[in-house]
Order: sequence, then C-alpha cells, then structure tokens
Amino acid sequence: MMKSTNASGTADTSEWIRRAFVMGACLTFVASISACGGSGGPLTQSGGSINSTQLVTAQVGNQFSTLLSNLQPNVTPNVNLPTGVGFNEEEEGPYSTCVTKSPETPVDADADGIPVQQDFTYDCRDIAGDGGGMSSVIGSYAVRDLDDTKDWAQGGYSYNFDLASAYQFGTTHDFKTTYSGFWKAESTATTMGMESNFTSEVIGKEHGLSINFAYQSTHKSVYTPVDMANPYLAGALSIDGFFRLEGELSTGTTSVPALKVVFKMKSENLVYEYPGCTHYFKSGSLAFEDGSGNTLVYTFNCTAAPTVTFNGVAQFMRLN
Repeated sequence: MMKSTNASGTADTSEWIRRAFVMGACLTFVASISACGGSGGPLTQSGGSINSTQLVTAQVGNQFSTLLSNLQPNVTPNVNLPTGVGFNEEEEGPYSTCVTKSPETPVDADADGIPVQQDFTYDCRDIAGDGGGMSSVIGSYAVRDLDDTKDWAQGGYSYNFDLASAYQFGTTHDFKTTYSGFWKAESTATTMGMESNFTSEVIGKEHGLSINFAYQSTHKSVYTPVDMANPYLAGALSIDGFFRLEGELSTGTTSVPALKVVFKMKSENLVYEYPGCTHYFKSGSLAFEDGSGNTLVYTFNCTAAPTVTFNGVAQFMRLN
C-alpha cells in the first residue's frame, strides 16, 4: 500500500484518511473469462423506480455504502476493484506473477505514489487463495499523474479500468464480476474536482440464489477545502450526478423482485471534517431521486450514523 509522509518523514493525516476508507471488493470466479468490462456510457437522466422492499436489501445497502465512501475526499479514489489489483498493490498481491507493467519502473517526480504513466495488463487465471477457493483476473488498468509537480488530487490524476474477475468457493459461491470506466481528479487554486463514470456487474450464485446485478456511478464533485495545503481535512462539498442499480436481488435467503432504476444525485450543504467525523460527512444531506419522483435522502451527522428517509419516511438502511 502506498505510504505518504509529510516533510518531517512521519505518516500524515491524509494517509490515515486514505487507509480508513479503502474499499475492498469480492474476487469472483468462472471456468473461463473471455471478455472484460461492463456496459453503459455516462448516465444523463434518472429513470425507473424503487420501492421500500427493494431499498432495504443487503445488496442495495452495500452499494450505497460503497458510493458514499467513494465520494469522501481522499488522496486517491477508493474505486471498488478486485483485491490485489492496482498500481500500489501488485508487488505483494496474489497476482504479482501474472501482471505486466509498462513501464516497469515509472516516473514519479513528486513521490506521491501516482506514476506519471503506468499501464497494467492482468492475465491471471485459477489462482489459489489462502482461505481456499480459486480466483482469476484479466484485463487492463491504467494510471496517469496529470501534474507530477503536485501531490495526489491537487496535481490531478486519472484511472481507467477494463477488468473481469472471477471467484469460486466450493458449492456456495460462483461469481463473475466486471469493472469498467474511469475516475479523474483535477484541481484549481481553491478547489478539487472529481469526476467518474464507473460500472461494475456481478453474475453468479451465492448459496443457491441467483445474483445478476450491476451498479454505475456517473458523477462530478467539487471540494472546496478550508485550507488547500491540507485539503482532505475540512471543507465543503457539492455532488451532482447519477447512480444506477439494476438486476436481481436477494435478502440472503430469499429473492426480491428485480430492480432497474437510475437515481439523480444532488447534495445540499455538505461539509466534511476528518479525522474528527466518523460517519461520512460532518453535516448536510445527499438526495437520490428516481425516475418516478421517489426520493431517498441521507442526512449526515459527524459522530452518528446518517438519518435515512424514503419519501419522507424514516428507513433502516444497512451501511457497512
């Protein structure tokens, strides 16, 4: 994992933030993987609808958890990729012997851990895991530092993905997952801008239940830090974009009617403060409105779980 230090050589708070919110992802397996990537261009409008039964399933709650964590200010994006994939993980990861890097030793003049240019090609099949099971990953992953004189998001970066991963464990888990899209950061003298169009799709079975599920995030976020010298510690945030959930769901023991919905995302008065705040944001709200006008709203509290309402009625949402 990338280690960031301040001028004195000690680990800085930005690294604590980055570590605290790195999101893992399930590795998935099928007998063979013939193509990479998910589907879907950038989302441009809301559509479909969701009901309260679909809303509280574990899969839906987990996807909102991942999205909210990804939207928090961070030195590098917490993109939901297979564990062991990434420019700072391949040296010690399960796929270190089956990934090709170009260049092998990239330029990184600002020493922020983001190479000026580096491309990864994975051709990893039937890798045995420490806890059992077999995993595979094929596809590509590309990283660019847009300004190698400034650290992390302040200098700007882009990540592009086109990956397929797979996992099989006994008779209980058998999945194929695809990951495609980009995540980009660009900054001005007073703001940091984040933009993404990222899709992940899962097809398989878990404990005999079929899962065929996809999520997609197309968003633009603008962070206005209190202090650009320490931009990840405190500031205001605006979020606009769309979030798609589609497919078959289950509660873990039973199936739930299929879902197909695109939400419009819109923030209001979001404020972040780390490490003091432990629950996403210090204050403000983030609304998700489907194509039928149904609205899910998260209202944030620095030290307590968000309040969640659906069409004005309090809801329980599983947030990991």
